[in-house]
Formats: sequence, C-alpha cells, structure tokens
Amino acid sequence: MNLTSAIRFNKVCSCRWQTKFVMCVQCIFYLVSYIPNTNSYFCIFGGYLLPPYFRFWTLLTSSFYNYSLTFLLLDLLTVFLMDKLLSGPYKWLELLRFSICINLFSSISVTLFLLFFAFTYDKNILFSYHVCGLVALLGGVTVLGRQMMSDKLLIGFPLGKIRYKHIPFISTLFFAVLFSIGLCTGVPFSLFVTGIFIAWTYLRFFQKHSNGLL
Repeated sequence: MNLTSAIRFNKVCSCRWQTKFVMCVQCIFYLVSYIPNTNSYFCIFGGYLLPPYFRFWTLLTSSFYNYSLTFLLLDLLTVFLMDKLLSGPYKWLELLRFSICINLFSSISVTLFLLFFAFTYDKNILFSYHVCGLVALLGGVTVLGRQMMSDKLLIGFPLGKIRYKHIPFISTLFFAVLFSIGLCTGVPFSLFVTGIFIAWTYLRFFQKHSNGLL
C-alpha cells in the first residue's frame, strides 16, 4: 500500500523540466516582491508604459511576478494543471504559444481598459492598479479542459450533474462572488474573464488542427 501511494505521489509530482523551471522563476519573483518598490518594475502599470517611463519589459515579467501568496499558489496550480492535464494531447510548444497568447493579450486588454478609464474618469488609476500573475491563463485552462472533456461527468448531484463543460461558467461565478464580497479586486476578475474569451477565440479560430485547417 505504501509503495502504491509512493508511486502515485511520484506521478503527481513528476513534471517536465520546463514546468519546474517556470515554477522556480515564479517563486523567485515572489521572494523579490518583498524588496520595497519592486511592483512598479515587474507589474504592468498603465502609467509606467507611457512616456517618460516606457517600462515595456513588464509585459513579460508580469506573468511570473506575484506579491500575494494566495495568487502565487493559484499561479503554481495553473502551471501544474497545464503540465499534468494538457501535456498529453498538446505538445510543449503548443502549450507555450497558447499560454503567451492568452496571458499577454489578456494583460494588454485589461491595461488598455484601465488606461481608458483613467483618461476618462480618474488619472490616479494609472499608478494605482496593476496587472500581474497567471489568472488569465487559469481562465484559459478552464476552456481547454472544457474542449478536451466537454460532456464528461465531473460531479453528480440528486438535482443535477456538473460536467467539465460547466467549469468556465462556475469558475467565473466563483470569481464574481469573491469580487462582490471584497476578497478579490476587479483586476484579477477582469483578467480571468478576459482569459476565457481570448482562449475561446484562439481555440475556435486560430488553433491548427491535425487536418491542417484552422
């Protein structure tokens, strides 16, 4: 029994070296967040993308950076799910392309919204709200899971059944509840929802299938 448990634990913990590398980078960036005033150099702030700052490198570093332990654990879970659940049907380069597309475009979309809101309502938003982490990618993972297992039963209840195709909606509802009770700000919620829509668009119109068609 102990041997069987050890084998199962080893299978769960065994990830690709690329996945372990990304997780290590995330943990290192989290430790860096304890250094004062580092958020503006690693998170995306709308104001710092504009002149005279031009901190465009934050478009890259923001995906790995997180100053919240809760969201760090959520990001690590996202990377782990990408490796364990999706590494079979998808190649590593396909997952990398998907991840970059979802997280980058979601971050840019939310940042543009913040810029628009700042210029039309309150300019303090330029340096008050920031974008970081892999919350958008987590939204994309729920869409990938829906595509792969669609009608497969997840949980059965006397009053109904929850299938994998319901995960994006349930996850969005969960984030909405967290946002409404003040446990989550509007930025992570916006990133998650945007990630779902961009992932659906990517998989629907731009993913190359085995027959060579889009």
